[in-house]
Amino acid sequence: MPPASLLPLPKDSELAEIAAAAYHGPWAWRDDGDVAAIDARATTGHHVVAFRGTTKNGADILRDMRCFPWWHHRVGICPAGFLKGTQTVIDRLIFDTADYAKAGALIFVGHSLGGSEALIAAAWFAALGHPPAAVVAFDPACAGLWKLRRLIKQVPYSRIYWNVFDPVPTVPLFYRHPAEVIRIGKSIGSLDPFVYHRIANIVDSVKAYEAKSSPAP
Repeated sequence: MPPASLLPLPKDSELAEIAAAAYHGPWAWRDDGDVAAIDARATTGHHVVAFRGTTKNGADILRDMRCFPWWHHRVGICPAGFLKGTQTVIDRLIFDTADYAKAGALIFVGHSLGGSEALIAAAWFAALGHPPAAVVAFDPACAGLWKLRRLIKQVPYSRIYWNVFDPVPTVPLFYRHPAEVIRIGKSIGSLDPFVYHRIANIVDSVKAYEAKSSPAP
């Protein structure tokens, strides 16, 4: 098998499905509260870490609301809840996946809060000199400022998907997205904007986007 760095990356729709699976576990990395991530393998052979997004757990919602600026020398200024959540699992994550990162075989993904944490984790690995092969976030809240963006630029493939009218990627207002943002999806006639934030809807929108973007045979 060629080195992972020479292998084609999995489709983003496959990564979206892995992000959806993060809601169900089993979790390979978890703090004593609300931060959780699964360990998965893509069809291309890449090792994928997928962070679970916000659930109805009150701790999740509280973490989302803790958006005041917090600084860390690795990744700069980020929303406090997102940064501190990532910090609770980062040491174990580094210990468990360092070899994959060095081999160019590590990918970070996540949806919602999990997408924000995936971006911060990817930047953290970049700060340590071993950026992952890719980071893809699905409808994440804004995760940081200029240092996070500089670090994410070191990741060979980085994307943020924003599904139609979902309001989550517009907040917190003080922050910015650190990677290319791709608008996907279409109106399904619902007056509830959070319908567009559901991971199942996002998976369908990513698949439709790929189908439309793929060149005709």
